[in-house]
Amino acid sequence: MNLEQCYRLLGLEPGASLDAVNEAYRDLVFVWHPDRIPAENQRLQQKAQEMIKQLNQAREKLQSQPARHAANRGSAAGYSHHSSHQNTTGENSSAHNTSYHSSASQSYQPPRTAWEQHWREQQEAREAERERQRERAQQRRAEQERMRAAEQERLRQRQQEMQAVRAAEQERQRQWQQEQEQLREAERERERQQRRQEVELKAQSGQGNGSGSPSDTIYRSGRQRGDMSGADLQGADLREAYLEGKSMRDANLGKADLSDAFLHLADLSGANLEEANLFRANLLGANLQKANLQKANLIGADLSGADLSGANLTGARVGVGSKIMVKLTGAKLVGTILPDGQVSAG
Repeated sequence: MNLEQCYRLLGLEPGASLDAVNEAYRDLVFVWHPDRIPAENQRLQQKAQEMIKQLNQAREKLQSQPARHAANRGSAAGYSHHSSHQNTTGENSSAHNTSYHSSASQSYQPPRTAWEQHWREQQEAREAERERQRERAQQRRAEQERMRAAEQERLRQRQQEMQAVRAAEQERQRQWQQEQEQLREAERERERQQRRQEVELKAQSGQGNGSGSPSDTIYRSGRQRGDMSGADLQGADLREAYLEGKSMRDANLGKADLSDAFLHLADLSGANLEEANLFRANLLGANLQKANLQKANLIGADLSGADLSGANLTGARVGVGSKIMVKLTGAKLVGTILPDGQVSAG
């Protein structure tokens, strides 16, 4: 930094006095002192520190030129004394000396820096205020963004909680339904076992109670244990009955409910099963020779390996529409009258 730049930094004209230099230095240091700048404004803090550094360098450089200042002051004083003794030498010389003295005196006038200092202070104050406003705006935006993020997080957590509640409720509902289904299945199993036991006891005891009900006629038949041949069971409720291997030849089972009954290897030859309900009955390997199955419900029944030779199935229900829903794998159908009235050749 040269001398002219030092003067310009202090807002002085080149050749200003040391007093003017010191005064301008104090004024500018007062303006740019870092303690007057907000601590949070790092940019202005750095700028102030740099300005103080430059001001110190400028003043030190100008103060290191004492000979120049002394020479300037001595020259001005000596020339002024010489011009006072030369007033008689002529009007031109006096006018010249007066003009030079005036010019020299003006070069030592302290500069008018008060308005510049005020202007700089106002500028820095405005800049500091703008910086504070920018920082406040940034803080507001950051706070708004933080609040939005927090709200989104709360919404996300609430949705997760609601989903967890719904999932837990669905799981409880599913478990309740399973428990109810298990209870119903257990109840059905108890009923099946009870009916099986009743049928077994009635079939084996050979004793009657004289009630005359269709389900009790077996006792009046006087058959031996396990022999239900010729029994009158018309309209009897034999749902899920366990009748495996039973001899029920020529028995009357018209309109009896044998749905889900277990008639594996049962002998039903010549039996009357007209309009009987054999829905899902197990007749695997059963003997149904010449049995009357007119209008019987055979949907879902398993007649695999059964002997239906000469049986009458006229009008029996064996499916829905054109779909056959009776299992006849390996069944004997020699001379069987089919549901449509045709006679099977086997």
